[in-house]
Amino acid sequence: MATFNGQITHILPIFEKDNMVSIEFRVENVDGQYPTSAIFKKFAKDDNKKYVLEFEKYNKIGDIVEVEYSHRTNEWKGRWFNENSVFKVTNLDAKAKAQVLAKSLGVKIIRVVNFSEDTQQPYMQYARADSAIGGAMMVKEAAPVPELPKGESKYTANVNIVYEIR
Repeated sequence: MATFNGQITHILPIFEKDNMVSIEFRVENVDGQYPTSAIFKKFAKDDNKKYVLEFEKYNKIGDIVEVEYSHRTNEWKGRWFNENSVFKVTNLDAKAKAQVLAKSLGVKIIRVVNFSEDTQQPYMQYARADSAIGGAMMVKEAAPVPELPKGESKYTANVNIVYEIR
């Protein structure tokens, strides 16, 4: 497994065929004197398709990312081509933004001191037949259980990172 750090410069449209989806994106590393870039392909099948379909929800053009990938060579109709298959994409924007802020303040980031996450998820309320509201009467007059439509639940995570500076 190899890693590549840089900024997302392009995100190509999602490709869907049968039970497989894929997305390609370009990452450019500008740390050195000569910028380097690579095209990466993230693909999935069946139940894992959501990770590709939601790629643009969590990764935008301009984001700083670390890509874990494997490099492959494939043959098709007598021609050979390279492919960088993505295993994991980590958004590094929090650290990058902290470094920009630290530079503007004239300080240096030393280490991460604290990390916290505040996750908000839907709360399902259930009624009990023996509860104070309704009590035993709910048991006698209970309505049939309704069919709930299929849908999605939305989860939100806010991450706070505290850095030591000097």
